[in-house]
Amino acid sequence: MYGLSSVTAEREGYSFVGWTLTAYAPNELATPAEKANAIIGTTTIVRNAGDHTVFAYYESITYKVTLNGNGGAPDTQEISVKFGLQYTEIAGKTATRTGYDFAGWWTAKEDGSQVTATTYVTTAHDHTLYAHWTAHTYTVTFNKNIGYEVDMPQAQTYAYGTTGALPTMEGTVIGWSFLGWATDKNGGVALRTDAIYTLTADGKLIADMSEVGNWLTANNDSIELFAIWKANEVVVTLVPNNGGDSTTVKETFDSTYENTL
Repeated sequence: MYGLSSVTAEREGYSFVGWTLTAYAPNELATPAEKANAIIGTTTIVRNAGDHTVFAYYESITYKVTLNGNGGAPDTQEISVKFGLQYTEIAGKTATRTGYDFAGWWTAKEDGSQVTATTYVTTAHDHTLYAHWTAHTYTVTFNKNIGYEVDMPQAQTYAYGTTGALPTMEGTVIGWSFLGWATDKNGGVALRTDAIYTLTADGKLIADMSEVGNWLTANNDSIELFAIWKANEVVVTLVPNNGGDSTTVKETFDSTYENTL
């Protein structure tokens, strides 16, 4: 008989099962019957009359993998994997995050290597994979909304979470004051240029921590913002030209002399 009961072997990521007379790949003996026939036991009789070799047989260790949402939901999920085999249980596992598209599971919060259902497990301990995300983007175009030649800003593309000020048009049209941008040409929701805005995923602009209006709704969506103007007031001095005192009135630029005549 083989006196091998106290002799073992080690291999990273695998559990030692026993010795065999034939070399088998890890996990090759799939059923209890196959293992019972192949693995040398304490009562196995030595039938080979010459020097010979026996082989260590291993089975993969099962490890827990935590799927970290990395800012998305759910916060964590768990799957089980076997070392040396594929991450089959990861198939269909996703996460969601407002304003982003899911970009797969990766070995690090940033950068790292992507892991799919066909990736082989090479980490010999419990480990964590992280969701990666692609931010939604939105395009904004600017309409001068006035019958004068105006040097307008170019269309801009923003990513979800972008923070910054909208461009100002102050001083670009003589006789008119620029009030800000709006979602329609008649005023709509006024978007001030003296505030810092953060673009949110549901298509809203947040300024000074207050919601100021609906903006965009979907990835790759676009919107046209309209400049809102107010005609300046001008002071008109009325000189009677008869030796009397002059007077002043206020009129609106680009309008008729309503207060003079």
